[in-house]
Amino acid sequence: MSERQEARLYKPLEDASIEGSVRCGLCTRGCVVAPGHAGFCGTRRNRDGVLLAVNYAAGARPGGLLAALESRPIEIKPFFHFYPGTTALTYAGRGCNLRCAWCQNAHLSRTTPNPARDACWSPEELVALALTWGDAGLSCSFSEPTLLHEFNRDVFRLARAAGLYTCYVSNGLISFKALRELASAGLDAVKIDVKGDDDVYYQYCQGPGAGPVWSAIRAARDLDLHLEIVYLMVPGVNDSEADMFRFIGRYMVEAGPDVPLHLTRYHPAGGFSASATPIATLERAWQMARAAGVRYPYLGNVAGHPGENTTCPTCGKLLIERHGDRVQAIHLTADNGCPDCGEVIPIVNQRPAEDE
Repeated sequence: MSERQEARLYKPLEDASIEGSVRCGLCTRGCVVAPGHAGFCGTRRNRDGVLLAVNYAAGARPGGLLAALESRPIEIKPFFHFYPGTTALTYAGRGCNLRCAWCQNAHLSRTTPNPARDACWSPEELVALALTWGDAGLSCSFSEPTLLHEFNRDVFRLARAAGLYTCYVSNGLISFKALRELASAGLDAVKIDVKGDDDVYYQYCQGPGAGPVWSAIRAARDLDLHLEIVYLMVPGVNDSEADMFRFIGRYMVEAGPDVPLHLTRYHPAGGFSASATPIATLERAWQMARAAGVRYPYLGNVAGHPGENTTCPTCGKLLIERHGDRVQAIHLTADNGCPDCGEVIPIVNQRPAEDE
C-alpha cells in the first residue's frame, strides 16, 4: 500500500508563499497544505503539489484503510426514522476534522491512517460482506466519515446497485461539493451533530464555529437526503435553558419541525471531567423542543425512557416502541400512518422507485 489515491476536491494555490501548496475543499476547514505536510485531519497529504488521500490505496486493487468494522442496529447511529429495526454494516477510518474534548472514539479520531495496523478493504469486499451478514445497508461512522470521501463514493455506487442503503454519521464539517458528490454516488441519509454555538466549537472542539454545520444541514435538505440531528447535552457547556432556546430557535429555521431531533445524554469520555447529564435536564429540553414546534424530539442514551419512542404528533398514539438501540414494536400502517388518526409519519423504509 505504498501508493495512495489522489484526493478529490482540492486546488493549487498559485499565489501561496510556499510553492506547491494546495487548498483542500473536502470539508469547510479549507486547509492550506504545503508540500510534505498533511491537513488538520491527517488524512490528506501534499506530495509535490498533489494532494493524496492517505486512507485509500490506488492501483489494481484499490482499498480503504479501515480501523473498525461491525454490524450494528441503525437506531444506535441514531437514526429513528430511517429503516427502523434494521442493521447496517458500520465501518470507520481514522482521523477527524474536529477535536471535541469529550470524544468517545478518541482512539480513532485522534489517530491517523496506518497500513501496519488498519485493514485494507476494497469497495467490492465491503458490499459483499454487508450482503453476507444480512445487513440492510452500510454506515460510515465512529470517526468522521467525510475523510473517507474517495472510498465512500466507490462503496456507495456499489451499494446502491446491490439494493443497500447508505448513511453518514457526521459532525457536519463537510463542503457542499463533497455532499453533492456523495448524494450522486448513492448516499441516502446523514445524521449531523450540532455541538452548540460558536463558542462551544472554538473552546471545546478546535472548530471553525457552528455556521458551517448549519450550512451542511441546509445542504442535506436541499439534496433531499434523509436527515436527523443530534444535540449532545454536556453539563456546563451547552445545556442551559438559554443554550437550548438559541439552539431550538435555529433548529426550527434550518432543519424544520419534521426533522427528528435527538437530545442525547453525555457520559464522561475523552478525558473530559463533567458528570453525566441529569435526566431532568434532558426532559426539560424535550419539553422546550415540543413547545417550540419540533414534532419528533427524542431522548438519547437513556435506555427505557419513554422519550425514546415515536408517538404521533397529532393524537399521541404510540407508534414505535424502543429500548435503547432496539425496536420492540412498530404500530404504523403500511404507508407509515398512525392507525388512530391517519397522520403520516416521515419515515424512510424503502428506496424511491427510480432507484429500484
